[in-house]
Amino acid sequence: MDEKFMNIAIEISKHSKYPYGAIIVKDGKIIGRSDDDTLMSKTMYTHAELMAIESACKNHPNLYGELKGTTMYVSCEPCMMCMGAILYEEISRIVYASTIKDSDQYICKEVICDTNELAQCAKSNIEIVKQYKREEAVEVLKNYQYKDKNRILITGAVLSSDSSSVETYEKIVSLIDSKCVVSSPLDTMRFKGNDTERYERAMQLLQDTKMIIAEMSNVSTGQGMELQEAVTLNIPILVVAKEGSKISGLVKGCKNVKNIVYYHEIEDIEHQILQFIKEQE
Repeated sequence: MDEKFMNIAIEISKHSKYPYGAIIVKDGKIIGRSDDDTLMSKTMYTHAELMAIESACKNHPNLYGELKGTTMYVSCEPCMMCMGAILYEEISRIVYASTIKDSDQYICKEVICDTNELAQCAKSNIEIVKQYKREEAVEVLKNYQYKDKNRILITGAVLSSDSSSVETYEKIVSLIDSKCVVSSPLDTMRFKGNDTERYERAMQLLQDTKMIIAEMSNVSTGQGMELQEAVTLNIPILVVAKEGSKISGLVKGCKNVKNIVYYHEIEDIEHQILQFIKEQE
C-alpha cells in the first residue's frame, strides 16, 4: 500500500506549481490531497502538507485532532511549519520520499530540521518512514521548472449539466496534454463547499489560469461571472458550443474571445482546440 500511495504523491508533485505533493489516507482511502484546489490562498505558506490537511478537514468543524489514525504520504520531508500542523492534527504516520536537504539543494534554501526531534513534541506517538522512493522524488526536484500560470480552465454550466454535458467535459479534458494543470466543471461538481466557498474557489482558480476553453451550449450565469473576471485578468478564451447554440453578442464582441467554434461531436473540433492551446503557449 505504501508504494501505491507514494506513487500518487510523487505524481502530484510532477504537475504542481511547486514540486511537492501530499495525500492523506485513512482505512485505505484517500481523504485529502494537495491538488484538491482547497480554499487556501496561494502563498509561500501553502505547502503540500498544509493543503492536504485542509482538503481532509474542510468539512469538519474542529481545528485540531481530526486526523487521528491517518497516514500522510508526502514527496518531500516536511519542514518545521508543516510538522507543526501534522502534530496538531495528530496524524499517526508519515511516509516521505526526498529529504529537506534535497529540497535545500535543488529548489530553495530550507531550515534544516530533524523530524524525529520535532515528533517528540507530539501528544501521541507518530511513526515516520523516511526516504521511501527517494530517488524518484529527487528526480522531480532536479527537473523542476517554475510553472507560471500553468492552468487550462474549462468552464461550463454546472447546475444545468446532464450526462451529455459531463461526457463533453470529459472529452475536452482528455484532449489536453497531461503536462498542463486542467480544471473543469467536473471538479466543481465534486466540490462540497458552500456558495461563498464556491465563488472564492472559482476566483482563485482564475488567478492561476493561462487560458480558458468555455463550453457554452447551455446558458450559465456563473460561467458569465467567470468569463468577466477572465477579461479583467486578460486571459484568452476559446468558446466551443454545440451546433445550433445561440451565443450572446457580448461574448462574440469580447476582445479576449479568440474564436468561437461549433461542433456536432467534440472530436470534430479537436484540431481547433489543440491549435488554440498551442497559440497561447
